[in-house]
Amino acid sequence: MHGKISLLRHFAFAKIACVQSRGKRKFRVETDFGDGCHPRHQSIPAYGWIRRGKEHALKSNSSRQHVNINGLINIDTHATCVDFPETVNAKTTIRLFKKLISRHDPKTVIHVFVDNARYYRAALLREFLSHTKIRLHFLPTYSPNLNPIERLW
Repeated sequence: MHGKISLLRHFAFAKIACVQSRGKRKFRVETDFGDGCHPRHQSIPAYGWIRRGKEHALKSNSSRQHVNINGLINIDTHATCVDFPETVNAKTTIRLFKKLISRHDPKTVIHVFVDNARYYRAALLREFLSHTKIRLHFLPTYSPNLNPIERLW
């Protein structure tokens, strides 16, 4: 719980500092939250109203396909930046971040809050981010309630 409180405090102070220094700074600050999502396209039996001892056929699709969605949502404007890659990894996350960068002024500093997925911690992604104005922040483990994009999924 202590980690969640300190993260929220850090986020609140960062937003207050941005508001107070609006006229003084020469760059914009944006705050986005990101996550990957993998919804399945299949029927999963859980329960149903079937008489005990009777069998009932469950209609289902012929495969277990799923869609990969990698996305970002801006906390202030609610604008989304979404990608539908074959798989979510460091390379496709870089592609998503390039799309995010192209939507902003080059002077904009973008703070991105993400979960602890391995592709966000990859060396390839860290190398890419070192040459951009994106600052990556990690949410506490097992805290989807702190990530607003989870409500979009």
